[in-house]
Amino acid sequence: MRRVWRGLLVDGLVVLGILVNVGFLLINLHPERPHLARRTKARILLRASEPRIRWMRENEFAEFAVANDVEFELVGARTFEDVHQKLIEEKQHPAGLLLADVDAWCVPSRTAPIPPICARR
Repeated sequence: MRRVWRGLLVDGLVVLGILVNVGFLLINLHPERPHLARRTKARILLRASEPRIRWMRENEFAEFAVANDVEFELVGARTFEDVHQKLIEEKQHPAGLLLADVDAWCVPSRTAPIPPICARR
């Protein structure tokens, strides 16, 4: 009788160990800890010069990237035509571009004068 109980106890402990290991495996498949999660990558198209892109990367995107575990790749375009061309290329051959920042309010119109901030660019 004692051997039966001992056998059941050993089998129960083995099953319990297997269940605990499966539980640990499931926890590690979807970690809630940021240092174990993958970093999200985002490509952003900016109509800006290289110094301005560098400044935006260091001052605007860096804080957000650290806080939200995102890695930004900033793609620059000097003119609206360059932006349009890159968007057409992205439509034909998707490469993961998530956002295009164009500053549309700086586009001169026939009736409105060019804002001073746009004239400096």
